[in-house]
Amino acid sequence: MGTFELTSTQLKKSIIDANAGIRNSFSQSGYHDFETQEAGPDGRVRFEVTAVTREGTQQTTLSLYRARSNHDPRFWIARLNAIFQTARSGDLFVIAQDGRNAVIVNASDLELDEMTKTRIATAFGL
Repeated sequence: MGTFELTSTQLKKSIIDANAGIRNSFSQSGYHDFETQEAGPDGRVRFEVTAVTREGTQQTTLSLYRARSNHDPRFWIARLNAIFQTARSGDLFVIAQDGRNAVIVNASDLELDEMTKTRIATAFGL
């Protein structure tokens, strides 16, 4: 599991730096290894992921890449603003994954009630 705090720039562009927590989480589970990833558009990897919100779940795409210019590891969440409509700068997001499946949640905007637990478990096939 990795976390990131959403910034206003990330909210506008949906481009997010893959911090050490996210990189380590992905690498340790075998989900993705940024260290061996080729930089630029040819090295981009896409995964279908489940976004869990108050309203339910939606499938979206998580694109993982290394910037061509400086090789910084980054990711992009397709339709971030459309899915997480109430997200704002400073919100804490969590990407939980098990090496195969991933779930993205805005932890600042979601109560961990029984329905949410069920949605997350379902995304992992439990």
